[in-house]
Amino acid sequence: MPGHPIAGKEKFGVSEATERLFQGAKCILTPTKNTDAAALKAVTEVWTAAGANVLVMDPELHDKIFAAVSHMPHIAAFAMMSAIAELNTGT
Repeated sequence: MPGHPIAGKEKFGVSEATERLFQGAKCILTPTKNTDAAALKAVTEVWTAAGANVLVMDPELHDKIFAAVSHMPHIAAFAMMSAIAELNTGT
């Protein structure tokens, strides 16, 4: 089942895991027309049991939203730092 939680910390790895990592976090599931309804229900129940708030979203909408809120800021930050670096070197 495609999907992912929107949770975590600035640190990563098993040693950073906590019981409450997914408490109140959003978990996005992106089923397709081929997704088995029982599988979607089971995965939803697992994430809910972990404390997540499950959102079911169209895969294409998911990609558009996360491109805007995740990938675009990275591109903008890279472009800004590149421009600043060029000012510093005079190129």
